[in-house]
Amino acid sequence: MEKKYIISKDYKFDKKDEIEKIFEKYYYFTVSEYREVLEMLNEIYIVKNINPLEILLKKEAIEKNSKKENTKNLIEFLKQDKSPTMIRIMQEIKKIVKKIQKKGIKINIPENLEGQGLQIVLDLKTESDVQNTINQLKNNEKEIKELIRIINRGD
Repeated sequence: MEKKYIISKDYKFDKKDEIEKIFEKYYYFTVSEYREVLEMLNEIYIVKNINPLEILLKKEAIEKNSKKENTKNLIEFLKQDKSPTMIRIMQEIKKIVKKIQKKGIKINIPENLEGQGLQIVLDLKTESDVQNTINQLKNNEKEIKELIRIINRGD
């Protein structure tokens, strides 16, 4: 049987064969997800001196979902471990966006908060949509300004 997930020799951590087996059994990665997970595991190994196998064995015990769900959970777990402050900020942003984002209004936040400001996309189909959307934006002016402040400062 051909291996689906192979860890390159560029990654210096040990027990790559065992890690690859866990990946095969519990996860389904796209190419970009796989690269992202390996980079985060490698960074944790370098910074915290924790072998990725230890992390995966802890995660493995609680993963009872589909492979795709396990993958999503692993990525979120690694991001939170790597950057808990960013996760907290993004949760706060999502809460505010949910309040503002209504029918016809879509808010785009820069990925990883890299960049300034935000983008508001309006979907206007009728003349009444124009006034309703303007009113919705006016009613949420404080929240929109708060979002911009958080994005621009990163807090």
